[in-house]
Amino acid sequence: MKYANKIKQYVQLSLENSINESDIDVYNKQVINLINKYDPTFFNQCEKSRRCDISFEFLGFVDVYYHLSKIIPRTRIIIDFGCAYATQAVYFINHKQYIGIDINETVQVQTPNSVYYNKGIKHFIDETFPLLSLEQKNIFAICSYVPPWYNDNEALVRANFQHLFVYYP
Repeated sequence: MKYANKIKQYVQLSLENSINESDIDVYNKQVINLINKYDPTFFNQCEKSRRCDISFEFLGFVDVYYHLSKIIPRTRIIIDFGCAYATQAVYFINHKQYIGIDINETVQVQTPNSVYYNKGIKHFIDETFPLLSLEQKNIFAICSYVPPWYNDNEALVRANFQHLFVYYP
């Protein structure tokens, strides 16, 4: 919650144009500004939530998502496995849809094209995904920095999606 206060302070400073570029990573600054534009209640909700532990110095691996958003065709539906707070959803605002999957029930950034499922990756792939009746050619799956706590998430995504980005160091 202390980080949510920092984020709110940063948003206020950025609105006043009084923050120095060296004070924050460029991608985090960009994401904060986009979140403030598309979901201005996110940081307040995050502050009230006992489960929100992001910081304004680290909002997720947003630099990776920025670059993915530039190379993935906008006609694709993004399925982001392990989306957490989905701060990166703002980078996919111009894509057909953003579907965020995370096992934890947390505050997530709401955009006009976002939908969230709070369940494990295997459960989503086995039980929910078939009910969505989506065509593989229209989907781009992302499984970035998702630890293998419950299943081999990388293998699950690779086995079930044609177009994908999978990375875990």
